[in-house]
Amino acid sequence: MVRQTLWLTFWNHVLYILPSAIAQWVWQPDLPLDPIAPTLWEYSWQILVSFAIFDSYYGFIHIFMHRVSPINVCDVKCEVDKSMQSAQLNKGGRDMKYSWFLHL
Repeated sequence: MVRQTLWLTFWNHVLYILPSAIAQWVWQPDLPLDPIAPTLWEYSWQILVSFAIFDSYYGFIHIFMHRVSPINVCDVKCEVDKSMQSAQLNKGGRDMKYSWFLHL
């Protein structure tokens, strides 16, 4: 399956991507850079700062989503979870922290 996927990807690149890239390279005139274009250093540090901001935001949201307990979504689910957890722990069962999810 992987071999077929790689072959199809290669074939699509040879059939579609490569000819269109060559056609654009041949028919597109050269465009000079504007005099106000940023330097390579300025461009690079702006991209790095953008990645750092995005990754920090993504990490914060990821941690925040894991800290919000899905048990507190509804009081009924909380009560069901508490009663099931106490019953399971009294029987020596496994920890049923998210048992409400199993009984939706």
